Amino acid sequence: MMSLKLSSARWVGLAVLTLSGHVFSSELSLNQAVERALERDLWQTSSARREQALIDRAESSGSLPDPSVTLTAGNFPVDTFDIQQEPMTQLSVAVTQMFPRGDSRALSAQKNRELSSQQPLLRQDRSLKVEQAVTRLWLQGYEAQESIKLMEQERDLLRQLVDAARAGYASGLNNTRQQDVVEANVELIRLEDRLAELRQALAVTRQQLGEWLSSESGEDFESGQFIGLPKGPSPDQLPTAETVIQHPQIRAFERRIQSSETGEALARQSYRPAWGLTAKYGYRDDDLMGNNRADLMSVGVTFDLPLFTGNRQDREVSAAVADTEALRTEKTLLLRRMRSALSAALTEYAYQYERKTFYQQQLLPQVQEQASAALSAYHSDRGDFPSVVKARTSVLNTRLARLKIETSLHRTLADIRYLSATGLLSAESLTSGSSSSGELKNEK
Repeated sequence: MMSLKLSSARWVGLAVLTLSGHVFSSELSLNQAVERALERDLWQTSSARREQALIDRAESSGSLPDPSVTLTAGNFPVDTFDIQQEPMTQLSVAVTQMFPRGDSRALSAQKNRELSSQQPLLRQDRSLKVEQAVTRLWLQGYEAQESIKLMEQERDLLRQLVDAARAGYASGLNNTRQQDVVEANVELIRLEDRLAELRQALAVTRQQLGEWLSSESGEDFESGQFIGLPKGPSPDQLPTAETVIQHPQIRAFERRIQSSETGEALARQSYRPAWGLTAKYGYRDDDLMGNNRADLMSVGVTFDLPLFTGNRQDREVSAAVADTEALRTEKTLLLRRMRSALSAALTEYAYQYERKTFYQQQLLPQVQEQASAALSAYHSDRGDFPSVVKARTSVLNTRLARLKIETSLHRTLADIRYLSATGLLSAESLTSGSSSSGELKNEK
């Protein structure tokens, strides 16, 4: 069984701040977010209770029904209510025990045990789904946060350039025009608007993460930093589409089919009779002459005869068979859909990985070199100020595009982890786990 619990060592270095009785994390890595969400997922507790309920129901359904007791005052005279008045009067007690049809008890218990065996697999599937959802939200917050940092860096640099251009225009030392300064100011205003939009997206994402990370004690993540974006594995290190067959959702479906097959066998027990055994003891008082009368003992067997099966038993068996075949078809469709989704995700990941490498090794260095050349030309009066602003804007947009590709790469990887049931630790073990966020911080 795949372990989805993360090492407690991953909590080392997690700083917390206390404010108004609430605990807020100042830093949150992807691993910490996933582990915290898994620890606080109440669905797991609910599933464990459903499993125990089915186990208890299996024990109950495998037991015989309770016997019934009948107390009778037979042939009792209603004129005097004297038990000795009539020789036919007697007091009797009868105990009846019913026996269900054929192997109904064992099959009912087996069906409930098979249903209960789904729950551990469903809990595994739930853990994978929680990891996928939390990873997507974390990446959404990380992308907004890092985009804000990149834009703030570019905004500060652009402000310095505008101030220098304004001073140059006032002194007449270079060929800067007033229109150039105005256009640069407009670009700064656009940057501020984009920053406001990103800050809104970041705040909303933190609130959405609260669904998974908040606890009843009041711990929350309403502020702080998303840190430590892992390095994604290369495409040749990823699993193949055939790993879907071992997915816990598929295996849980197999348990449902198995339980439905047991339901077929249970339906066929309706062709067999149900039996009942009755033991009756009758007490009689002495007769009018004082002679002792023997007490009476009776034993009987009762059973039904399932003779007319056309509209009941046959229909029940036919319905049970149809249910099983429907489940088999649903499993085939689910397997086909998940295999196709994993194949598509693997293909998408390969192209995203290639684009990330292209941006990192070729496009971004060229754009940065172009911006440096434009700035040098401007300082030596061989270039104009709009070219400098345009080049810096190109650098910013390229960095933002590379960041978007990188987070999209990890979103696709989250889908691959879910569909292949490999989990976060399995995927990280394929790589060195180095953070690419440092590369973004070092780029100026």
